[in-house]
Amino acid sequence: MSLLSLPSSLRYYLYNGTTDMGKSYNGLAIVVRSQLRCSPLNADVFIFLNKHRNQVKLLLWQADGLGIYQKRLEKGSFELPKQGADGPRDDPNPSTASFYSPGSGFKKRPVPKALSMS
Repeated sequence: MSLLSLPSSLRYYLYNGTTDMGKSYNGLAIVVRSQLRCSPLNADVFIFLNKHRNQVKLLLWQADGLGIYQKRLEKGSFELPKQGADGPRDDPNPSTASFYSPGSGFKKRPVPKALSMS
C-alpha cells in the first residue's frame, strides 16, 4: 500500500552521507544548502538515510511550507539505488522516494541470519 505519492515531475536528491535522524526542518535544510548546494525551497525532494539505513527522511517544499516524511524499518535496511563511479546526486525517478510502496525505489534488505560458530 502506498501512503505517499510523489509526481514524476520532481527531482530527487539522495544525500550520500549519513544523517542524524533527530534533525528537523532547519537542520535538514542546512544540509541541503551546504552539502548538496541546492535550495530546499524549490520543488525538489531531498532524501536522507541514517547510518544503519533503517530510517529514511524526505524533505520537500510544498505550496505552503516544508514537509518532512519519515519511515523506520523494524527489520532490515534500505538498499541504496545503483550509482556510477562519481555517484550522481540526483535521480529523476520518483520511485526512488516512494519508500512506502513495497518493491519500488528503495528496497528493503533482509536481516542477515546469525552465523553459527560451531
